[in-house]
Amino acid sequence: RLVTRVQTCALSIFLNEIINEKEVTKPADILEQLNSGIKKALHQNVLSQSIGRQETSSSDGMDLSLVSIDPEKRSLTFAGAKRPLYITSNGTLNEIKGNTHGIGGGRKGMIINFTQHEYKLKKGDTFYLFSDGYADQFGGPDNERFTTERFKQLLANIHLLQMVEQKKKLEHTFEKWKGRYKQIDDVLVIGVKF
Repeated sequence: RLVTRVQTCALSIFLNEIINEKEVTKPADILEQLNSGIKKALHQNVLSQSIGRQETSSSDGMDLSLVSIDPEKRSLTFAGAKRPLYITSNGTLNEIKGNTHGIGGGRKGMIINFTQHEYKLKKGDTFYLFSDGYADQFGGPDNERFTTERFKQLLANIHLLQMVEQKKKLEHTFEKWKGRYKQIDDVLVIGVKF
């Protein structure tokens, strides 16, 4: 599944409009407005006639996760479109699931509401946002996917390290796993220690 240039451009424009111009700051509200704007921009709510059958011009969706942090209240607010949030606290990795639907795509006229999650951060907590590229990468001795379970275990094993060291471990593990195989997708991992 590829995110097209049109989707990427529309994403940037709509995020700027929603956050900076409309001053919407709640992640779930941002995702809902973003979903609506992307569907409209890509004509996903409009059906067109094509040789006697109906079809949408583009039905692809995007996976996305957003957080908003209030450092004074030590609070994190999260909403996800097919992406989770991982938080490590007191040596335990916790997963906060996003919704099962993405941004854009889907059925015509479907109203989508995103769930918002609140989390109180403690000193030393680390949270991670990431694309599916790391877990989906093929490699290893049997040319299989790295998997979400391996990725979670890796984060659980390295979360006490300094962030620079975590980055090195993530890069080294990925390259070792990938080996001679081609990278199949973009990889993004964002970690923030509170």
